[in-house]
Amino acid sequence: MQRADSTPQWYKQFWPWFIILLPASVVVAGIATVIIAFKNEDGLVNDDYYKEGLAINRQLYLEQRAEQMQLGASVKFDLYTGELRVVLAGKLQLWPQAIRLQLSHPTDQQQDLSLVLKRTELKDYMGQLEQAIGGRWYIQLTDTERTQWRLNGDINLSDSVQTELGYPEMQR
Repeated sequence: MQRADSTPQWYKQFWPWFIILLPASVVVAGIATVIIAFKNEDGLVNDDYYKEGLAINRQLYLEQRAEQMQLGASVKFDLYTGELRVVLAGKLQLWPQAIRLQLSHPTDQQQDLSLVLKRTELKDYMGQLEQAIGGRWYIQLTDTERTQWRLNGDINLSDSVQTELGYPEMQR
């Protein structure tokens, strides 16, 4: 004699598989998160933060020195040719033969660029980007010879191809 209301085996029912599926999906998601974390390392933290902290006074001095010299710069990007033009203005006694332009990406340190721009005229400096860039960048401009000043700023190349750094009333 068989029972008419016999229940099927446990593995043929819905609810045991549903209950097993919940913790199994958490395990799979956890493993995926660990893999993603190890593959995409966060490059924002500087390993040498202590020395950079000690050097902050030197950096502030360079910015104050640029302000004392009423130094300013107009930075213009040509996104099609990759040409970069900087026009300096201010009270410099001796204009440098070359200046260094550092472009820092806000989120990816591996995209940072450093260019040496050569003087073409008295206050005019030119350089060439090796690759096309876009989006937001932090700009740092210094002289290469004696590092007596520094100008800082930022630009969003999606909105504009030109920016002004330093002293606001540039005398050209």
